[in-house]
Amino acid sequence: VEEVAEVTRLGVEVAVVIGGGNIFRGVAGGAVGMDRATADYMGMLATVMNSLALADAMNKVGLTARVMSAIGIDQVVEPYVRPKALQYLEEGKVVVFAAGTGNPFFTTDTAAALRGAEIGAEMVLKATKVDGVYTADPKKDPHATRYEKISFDEAIRQNLGIMDATAFALCRDQKLPIKVFSIFKNGALKRVVMGEDDDRPLGFRVSRLGDDVPGFAQFLAHHARQDIGGTTRRVRHDQFDLLRRKCRGLGMRTRQAQQRQGKGAQQASAQSEFHKLSPRYGAHIRRCALL
Repeated sequence: VEEVAEVTRLGVEVAVVIGGGNIFRGVAGGAVGMDRATADYMGMLATVMNSLALADAMNKVGLTARVMSAIGIDQVVEPYVRPKALQYLEEGKVVVFAAGTGNPFFTTDTAAALRGAEIGAEMVLKATKVDGVYTADPKKDPHATRYEKISFDEAIRQNLGIMDATAFALCRDQKLPIKVFSIFKNGALKRVVMGEDDDRPLGFRVSRLGDDVPGFAQFLAHHARQDIGGTTRRVRHDQFDLLRRKCRGLGMRTRQAQQRQGKGAQQASAQSEFHKLSPRYGAHIRRCALL
């Protein structure tokens, strides 16, 4: 919870997909003779319980968390509605997605990939017991070797157990990278979103915001124009939404400064306003699905 709070203070929009294996695991129930669909629905209810507990813990440390369920339990949690989830994220709230996809036979891994694609996440972050993707479970096989990078097709072909094949295939088709990191390393989540971890994500690389422009603060200050679109057209498409949202007020203020005081004052105003926003630009990604 503390690590999620630390990341949100950087301006990263976090959506959490939580499992229920500590209470009930649908696959295990199906394995002992229970109807698989029934077992999976029980697993979904377990994720709702965990989501409520997590949201309560987040609220107590100063975060604002909203639980959204893929199955209807209106008296307990609100139903998942994509536009509402996006609104919560843009308001700086942490969204906790409960009940997986709402359908049996699909894991929370697939739910994370699906919700990540729906909300426009830039990366799926898989918090687990190991610090990456291995050829086998390193706790069971001492000869397991760690991949620095692996394609989705290779992960599916080798049947790697870090996530299920459906989740891999969905992330591959949506070009949504996966980053696997250890939940037991303090500060690991922050290092991942800050791009300080040297390890590469699974499947695709994600460029750091501002890497392709010299001096992002100078970029905004020197290229601020009467229309903020004049600035955003100079950057990559994946930066456009972030700039438009974070700098909508900046564009308005720079236009007013230009009209009142001329170009020099306009650039100074842009520089000043950017420095007020700059802590929120330190992150490697702006929106993620945390599993």
